[in-house]
Amino acid sequence: MTTGVDDFVNKTKELTRGIFKPDSDSSNTPNATTMSTTGNSLLSKSSKSSSKSSGAYLSEDVELKGTLYFSSRTEINGRIEGDIVAEGPLIIGDSAIIKASITAAATVEVRGKVQGNIAAQDRVDVTGEAQLYGDIQAPQISISDSVTFVGRSDTLSGKSPTTDFSKIFSQLDKSNGTGTPSKSSRSNSSSSD
Repeated sequence: MTTGVDDFVNKTKELTRGIFKPDSDSSNTPNATTMSTTGNSLLSKSSKSSSKSSGAYLSEDVELKGTLYFSSRTEINGRIEGDIVAEGPLIIGDSAIIKASITAAATVEVRGKVQGNIAAQDRVDVTGEAQLYGDIQAPQISISDSVTFVGRSDTLSGKSPTTDFSKIFSQLDKSNGTGTPSKSSRSNSSSSD
């Protein structure tokens, strides 16, 4: 009797050999694959492993198209097209080429190339020589100087932006339109001679 994890590992091995055919009911889109990982999965043809051994590691020679779900720490160094949903930390490695919408419940670190939007509940770090073409939404965002970033960033997390600065510029409200206080506001704010 095989478990869901065993089935996943077997399908992944077939996929990396280029002979995997997705189940007809796995997606309405032809050539799309929906995959998920739990626990300690190693998705790689090579014996190379990531610096942190727990979680999933997709090496440079892995190419996937479809929707991928990860429940633990994941490092991607291959090529992905579709959607990525990560419950644990997600690392887009130096050699990764991603064309996907990324949704993460934790931190996303981008070091490779990404075309697509990233939404993270924790933070997004774009480092090294990364190239990111898409929008970022996270409470904390860090972008290094050497990064190429074309898109918008949003750290508001559902809060509406404050665009009314009138309270900050209270002296300007009392001005006569020239930037200098009106006579009435000057007399109120200055001491008499």
